[in-house]
Amino acid sequence: MKRASYAESERICEATFAKGCPWWHLYTPGIDTSLLFADAEDFRYAINLLARCHKDIGTVIIVAFEIMSNHIHLVVSGNEDDIRRFFDLFRRRLKWYLASKGRKESIRRFTMSLKPIKDLRTLRNTIVYVNRNGYVADPDRTPYSDPWGTGRFY
Repeated sequence: MKRASYAESERICEATFAKGCPWWHLYTPGIDTSLLFADAEDFRYAINLLARCHKDIGTVIIVAFEIMSNHIHLVVSGNEDDIRRFFDLFRRRLKWYLASKGRKESIRRFTMSLKPIKDLRTLRNTIVYVNRNGYVADPDRTPYSDPWGTGRFY
């Protein structure tokens, strides 16, 4: 099988991007937000919660994510209303989880911002940004070794 040229691969990527659902950078504020994920158990819960909410909503595609101690970043594709339902479900279940552990952290400031991604270049840059977010906060969390994000898979 002949390998596609770079130009042909780019045309395929552009066509795939254009045919897909809208793309978004979903993020929550890291400033003035309480510590939400304090240990490995919390981070594992957050990753599993992403998967459960993805399954329950069923129409949101998660392309990249990074779980930080007090906020999250995701690159997602789907209908805006479905993405909002996805985040609302994630937030409700996170609130329940924190309460079940007797933690009083407020998630009042854990609110979603949703930035549209309009072109393939911005999609690529946003994926890189999300995957580097842990490293920017803590250089020991490289995109290749950080277990709380998708960086090592790119």
